Amino acid sequence: MPALGIAVSMTPRRPVVSCVLLDGTQDAPILVDGFDLRTASDHVLAQADDLAQQLSSRIGPAAVTTAILRVADFSPRARRSSGPRSRLLIEGALAFACKQHVTDVDVRDGKEIGRALKVSKQEAEAAGAALDGARKAAASAALSALPTSS
Repeated sequence: MPALGIAVSMTPRRPVVSCVLLDGTQDAPILVDGFDLRTASDHVLAQADDLAQQLSSRIGPAAVTTAILRVADFSPRARRSSGPRSRLLIEGALAFACKQHVTDVDVRDGKEIGRALKVSKQEAEAAGAALDGARKAAASAALSALPTSS
């Protein structure tokens, strides 16, 4: 039952979508694939559309059964910068693209991923880093979707 973890990071210029595909169980995960999606567009709606289309073309033939989109953690301080707003729009487009191909799609923040793994957020990210150091947030999201071995 392959599980896909997806995480959006906002670089100063453009967003990067990290994806990790895992199989196996939480106790014995198998890294199947890891990749990043990038866009050359400068407008947020064009970025969201481009990234969603790229994701759709990658997960269509991958036989993914579960997808977890790692969303931003709650910030105690409100921000008016464009980064968080852009990230939300892109995450929504990616969630919609996942729903076109995958029946079990969920969104989780770092704490929810930790709870699903029965560890802290930091331990969940460390487990993700052990699987794919360049894509730890996406890897921990995918790991949280895998079944437990017991």
